[in-house]
Amino acid sequence: MSTRKAGIMIPLMVGVSLSPLNVVFTSIALPTMRGDFDISIEQATWVGTAYLIPSVAFMPLQGYVGERWGVRRVYAAGLLVLATGAFLSVLAPDFDWLLASRVVQGIGWSALYPLAMVMIRFHFASTRQGEMMGFWESAVGATTIVAPLLGGAMVQFFGWPSLYAFIGAVAALGLLLTLWAVPTTHIPGKSLSSDFDWSGALQFTLVLILLLVGIVRQSPLLLLGSVLMAMVWLVLARRKPSPFVVPQIFANRRFVSASMAANMRILVAMAVLIALPLFFEDVQGLVPVMVGSLLVIYSIFLFLGSWPGGRWADRSGAHVPGTVGFILMIAGVLLLLGLDTSLNVLLVAIALSIRGIGAGLSQAPYAKAAVDAVTVQQRQSAAALYGTIRFSGLALGTALVGIFLDARLSHYGAQSGGAAALRAYRELWLLLAALATVGLAFTWIMAKSPAAQPVQAKS
Repeated sequence: MSTRKAGIMIPLMVGVSLSPLNVVFTSIALPTMRGDFDISIEQATWVGTAYLIPSVAFMPLQGYVGERWGVRRVYAAGLLVLATGAFLSVLAPDFDWLLASRVVQGIGWSALYPLAMVMIRFHFASTRQGEMMGFWESAVGATTIVAPLLGGAMVQFFGWPSLYAFIGAVAALGLLLTLWAVPTTHIPGKSLSSDFDWSGALQFTLVLILLLVGIVRQSPLLLLGSVLMAMVWLVLARRKPSPFVVPQIFANRRFVSASMAANMRILVAMAVLIALPLFFEDVQGLVPVMVGSLLVIYSIFLFLGSWPGGRWADRSGAHVPGTVGFILMIAGVLLLLGLDTSLNVLLVAIALSIRGIGAGLSQAPYAKAAVDAVTVQQRQSAAALYGTIRFSGLALGTALVGIFLDARLSHYGAQSGGAAALRAYRELWLLLAALATVGLAFTWIMAKSPAAQPVQAKS
């Protein structure tokens, strides 16, 4: 890789690392936040959800705006907004302020993932894009190696606000690197002209927000609102020559199955990442530093699997590393059933290493499969939509843990943890293994779908 290409990749890797840094730090801090703000598990998971919902819902809009206002410019703006939200979290005097600042962080990060994918596809040859995406996403694994140890120590010795000060500083560094090293990325034929489908963009974003908040809040009214708004968007989009999102893309079986497999993968990974610190502290009574040290095992193997997974996808197709990855993830989650009130380091190490290598192998392949399933003209918007579907798994995985554990711990009268909570956590591990099996099924559907199904806007 040339020096110029490496200069482009570094700020992109800083950007993609901010989400796992945010997620891992928050998951480690949740038990402490519960005590500081005197809130339930379900309320505490909103610290993650308040960040994840806007980071997912605004991705398609950020992808389109980046194409028209300048990919580098909007990417840099996303880093600035994220840094601002992180520093606001440090100053949070109460829980509502903290949630609001997390929303700001999510809006900022929503620009980073889809626009980084655009820049990788713009600056690197197609024969190396799977490899480069794997290399780019290896930053996720590298970050999660450092984040648990660093986060655990910072929470224990400096308090949870120090975590968001660190995130803000990393985002600010990424902004400086972007302005220094990333050239302007011009996508031919793209401009933010008067015919841009602003109404469609607003409608589609509102559908996503209503859907995600409705699921998290378990609100039938909001879910009904999302369905009605989706119907309005669909009817109007079919009448427009250049809609914000081409409705026909949802009939592209390969694109949808790749996106849903990625969604299931990240949902399961996120749910385990949120639940394990709660399990270790509530059931086994471990301190944050020890929890962080254990999570590093998963992070190391996630990192080791990321780059090979991308190279494997270039050579054999996305379904091969995806299938192997999901099988290993299922095995790793099922091994968690053997955990009890006493720490078994060997069992934890085996479970987290198997799950980590599986998650790493399946990290990059689905992105390549999704964007390769559409025409060249549709790839930028497909990348943003893929990111939305994929990362909605983060919000859903976080919400699932809060809702499920709150209900099952209450059922067993085990809100205070201890041995009485074991059954609730074991039921959660079984549920997550079943969801990983659903992801494996989507992978097989993807493998049997045509390699490319062109998606055309109405003329």
